[in-house]
Amino acid sequence: MRQLQCQSPESLSDSEIKAIADRAYARAADMLASCQGMRATRGALLVRTAQGRREHRQGEGSQEKCRQGEGSYSADQAKEGERTMQFPTVAGIHDIETHLADGRSVRYTLSVSADAPDDDRRPLILILHYAGTPTRFYGRPLLEYLFEPALRGLAPVCLAPEAICGQWHEEENESFVMQVLDGARAAYGVDPSRVVVGGYSMGALGTWHLIAHYPERFSAALPIAGYPRHDLECTVPVHAFHSAADELFPLAALTESVAALAQAGRPITLTTAAVNGHFDVNGYRDALSAAPAWLRQVWRGAAR
Repeated sequence: MRQLQCQSPESLSDSEIKAIADRAYARAADMLASCQGMRATRGALLVRTAQGRREHRQGEGSQEKCRQGEGSYSADQAKEGERTMQFPTVAGIHDIETHLADGRSVRYTLSVSADAPDDDRRPLILILHYAGTPTRFYGRPLLEYLFEPALRGLAPVCLAPEAICGQWHEEENESFVMQVLDGARAAYGVDPSRVVVGGYSMGALGTWHLIAHYPERFSAALPIAGYPRHDLECTVPVHAFHSAADELFPLAALTESVAALAQAGRPITLTTAAVNGHFDVNGYRDALSAAPAWLRQVWRGAAR
């Protein structure tokens, strides 16, 4: 693995991301057959054609149309989340289905560690899933097979919401995520200075979005296989993971920005991992195992 210290990479424009993704999605169904990582998870990523991807973005099929959110989460919504969400205290992995105040059903998966953190300061890891047609508890495989095993030594609470519709930056998803995040923080006595957000592909885009609009809420970010959607200053420490084999989001576009910004001093690490393409989710296990040591270093630095 190769690491570079740098400022936040400049994002591709929406039109550039769409052009890259449309070319790759047209042939992605054939490629999925060789992607062992995704077949090993309960919620296999449904790879869509370019036309199918456009329909997904427009909210057709099983998904509702969403509105784009720009940091619109409010204090009233935080209180609502604490009232309506469920947070079991028994150690293990829990699939939770509940309802928002407007009656819509929402789902999320929680992992509660049986261990206590070394310093009794409990971290919380928010995990945003990839795109596709969600099956029930669509975020659980990413939590269960990638993030939780890699971060287990931190004794964290891991939280993987299922998107209501569309992408993570859209208003309904953003509001739901922040509600369940605040509820989990309160329920588990999470140290507010140790809240981390991470995600894969569409979830990586959502990770970049949240740290851009709520930088005060996160101590660090772990985006995997995805670019930021827009330019951002990135005051939150980021450890980004990417691969030269990624056929949807080429590494070259990211490393060009990394090279240009390497001397700017922003708190970002880029690790390139040897995986078998964009859909080899579990191929990032070894690379992500470096995250606990990096997070401890970030938290020690913030405590000074």
